[in-house]
Amino acid sequence: MGQRETGSLSLPPRSRSPLGLHELRSPPPRASMPNPSLNPTRYGRPSCPYGAPRSSCTARASRPASAGGLAQTLGLMTTLSRAAKLAGIAVAALAAAATALAALAAFDASRAPSLLGPVDAAIVVFSYTVLFGGPAVLFIGVPFYYWLEVRSWNSTPRTVALGAAPGIAALPFDVSAATVSIACGIAIALATHAWASTHRSS
Repeated sequence: MGQRETGSLSLPPRSRSPLGLHELRSPPPRASMPNPSLNPTRYGRPSCPYGAPRSSCTARASRPASAGGLAQTLGLMTTLSRAAKLAGIAVAALAAAATALAALAAFDASRAPSLLGPVDAAIVVFSYTVLFGGPAVLFIGVPFYYWLEVRSWNSTPRTVALGAAPGIAALPFDVSAATVSIACGIAIALATHAWASTHRSS
């Protein structure tokens, strides 16, 4: 008989073909899982859709970090470039002030008898101005002026006060030298401020 009876129900016979045995013995298919290596990591990289090429997902995941690193690098380069330009202008102004003081010292030495001749007096005054003015310009004037500029606080009164500050600090030690330092500091600060006002950073 083609069918077996079990009580009042009739059940079809099981197929004995190889295909039928395979269908009966094979477990149900498991749900496909995404590649665990492309899941979000502790570094915050986004997961990649299942089946997408790994190269495209890797590039997509690394793109934000690369963009952030590039922005930081460009920002640092801009800061260093601006500070270097300000330092160059301030040093040039210091050299001009030292040259003017050296010329004045040479003129005074040529008019009245002195231990130093005009040339020697000019060399001494120029060296003294650069030796003591250089550190004040590079380590006090330029950094503080750039700090003011970044915050848009680099007004003319603040610039004058910044230029006069080193000379004012030297008043208790030598009044004449401090007075010259105040005058030179203000001139250097104003020259730097004039250049910075016409060449604003982008």
